[in-house]
Amino acid sequence: MTTLTRLAAVLAATLWLAPVQAQTTDHLGLPGPITLAGDSFALAWSSRAADNYIKQEYLPAGETRTTTAAWSRSRPSPAASG
Repeated sequence: MTTLTRLAAVLAATLWLAPVQAQTTDHLGLPGPITLAGDSFALAWSSRAADNYIKQEYLPAGETRTTTAAWSRSRPSPAASG
């Protein structure tokens, strides 16, 4: 892969992900970050699929949806291990 191809791939990924990150909305109005058992979690992603259906994903500091997704894929599901 040439340097120009790599640069184009990085630029395309950055431009593709930037709008997603900018659109994270706190639909529930929770003050953040949220602290549970001494660990702090920040709103990373949200979706309002319907008026009565909201999803909000909170991640620990330093983690992104990309790192969490990769971690999830590398671990067996509870159903598969049980």
